[in-house]
Amino acid sequence: GLLEFYGALSFVEPEQLRRRIPQLLERVGLADRSLEPIARFSKGMVQRLALAQALINNPDLLVLDEPSEGLDMNGRQLVREIAQEMREAGKSVLLISHVVQEAERLCDRVAILLNGRIKYLGPVADLLQDPKTGAGRPLEQALRELYASP
Repeated sequence: GLLEFYGALSFVEPEQLRRRIPQLLERVGLADRSLEPIARFSKGMVQRLALAQALINNPDLLVLDEPSEGLDMNGRQLVREIAQEMREAGKSVLLISHVVQEAERLCDRVAILLNGRIKYLGPVADLLQDPKTGAGRPLEQALRELYASP
């Protein structure tokens, strides 16, 4: 089905696809739904399928655009686990998110964009340190200050 199509588009060998697709479906929690039409999938199931699709060719860079949208608590945990597995394998994850807690939990480095301009680019730890006092601060406070500055 769909994963075979995207695997072929990514030049994944057919034999490798036959092994990888069941593993990915199991990993994203859709192994028992593999024969069901996608039209019947919930938004969260479609997100899980999209995650499997993104992983089909074992990429060095995984791009996640608002990955938590439509996912339940278990689905959000799955995204965190996969991001961590990618990092441990020496690969990179580019996360695009409006969810502050998601960025804080998953990212080593962040870029904060405001009106198309980079307001901050660097380690999350540096952003969480108050530049005046050196004390730690919540990410939301750091963001408020960035948005308030000219």
